[in-house]
Amino acid sequence: MAAFPCDYEIHASELIKLWIAECFIECGNESISAEMVAEKCLEDLIKQSLVLISSRRKIDGKIKSCRLHSMVQDFCVRQAGEEKFLLHVMDYFPTPIFRKYFLPQVLQNHPRISVSWHDLRLRNSTHSSCTTSIICIPQRGYRPKCSVQNFTSLRVLHVLRRDDRSYWELGQVFELINLTYLAFNIPDSIVPPAIAKLRNLQTLIIYRDGVHLPVEIWKLSGGMVEMIPNINKLGIFYSEEKFDASYHVDYLINLVRLEKLKLEKHSSFVPRPNFVFPRSLKELELSGRWISWSHMTIVGSLPNLQVLKLKKYACYGEHWGTIDVEHWGINDGGIS
Repeated sequence: MAAFPCDYEIHASELIKLWIAECFIECGNESISAEMVAEKCLEDLIKQSLVLISSRRKIDGKIKSCRLHSMVQDFCVRQAGEEKFLLHVMDYFPTPIFRKYFLPQVLQNHPRISVSWHDLRLRNSTHSSCTTSIICIPQRGYRPKCSVQNFTSLRVLHVLRRDDRSYWELGQVFELINLTYLAFNIPDSIVPPAIAKLRNLQTLIIYRDGVHLPVEIWKLSGGMVEMIPNINKLGIFYSEEKFDASYHVDYLINLVRLEKLKLEKHSSFVPRPNFVFPRSLKELELSGRWISWSHMTIVGSLPNLQVLKLKKYACYGEHWGTIDVEHWGINDGGIS
């Protein structure tokens, strides 16, 4: 937590993901997830008054954001530096001129660094083959091209949430093939296909609304499905030029916690009719020729389904032959 600026409100969900990405969380019980263990660790730090709560979620009361007291922050920065656990660059080198000339040498002794956007733009001088984690702090109003191409061993790249639109050279980021965690902003809402190069990626956070991922996302480690086993809301859009039968819609059955699914396509291609939806679904929306009416009986096998939306000729064929009403769970709330 010393990597974050003083008084910075840290999103608890991102902090937990960072802990897990750094392998700080040990989970000896298979029935308890790493996320649950991390949440308990955070609660323990709060009980000891080492971490302050900034806000809680209204729905379940869990921690939404937190921060360090300035005195605790100062202590953590010093201790992390002394143990060469993490280098807080701006604290170690308070002036830009020192960072420009001495930072490259110091980086060789620290696996984790907290660094400003300005310092990462030093393409020719900033280099480290042993740095595995970077917490990058954007500077408001300052938008140079940022370079991370020389950090060849980087596994974690976390850019702090800020309102600015600092520009990353995405081609460089996607060459960091060892990345397991990536949180950053992008110039526009479309993620380029080159993201498929990050075959070890486990956590992807993009600070932008309406992000469109390319179909190449399925090529990531073991398929996208294995990477997001706990997802509960998913929307997939296929365009005419990209859609074909190889994009594994039938893998959705493995998303055992999925509650809301939206499938939309603008394509003449009709997928094979035998794919199966996860039984956990509560809301299903299909748009554009997905399934024949004769195979729509599949939704009768979804015991938790509450909402079914069929749009833009979602089903093809002549008629829908329904089955016994009890299979639809009408007594439990019905279908709208």
